[in-house]
Amino acid sequence: SAEAHLMSPSVIGMGIEAWWPEGLGVKINALRHFVQNLVADEDVVLYADAFDTMVLANEDEIYTKFEELERTSNRSLIFNA
Repeated sequence: SAEAHLMSPSVIGMGIEAWWPEGLGVKINALRHFVQNLVADEDVVLYADAFDTMVLANEDEIYTKFEELERTSNRSLIFNA
């Protein structure tokens, strides 16, 4: 669904074993490494922890909604479950 909206997601942690419950820190470490080493300061990272996540909007709409949420919440780091 990301490709349908002309986005090419980066898959991080593929092939790394993450077991419940102790091994789940592996995912956070992979995300931290990605953000610290491969993401520019002005970039926005959208992290989805599932291959069955559906992307239902294009990049501009997602970014606009993020900016609105960031402005109204006065936060730049937002989690959802």
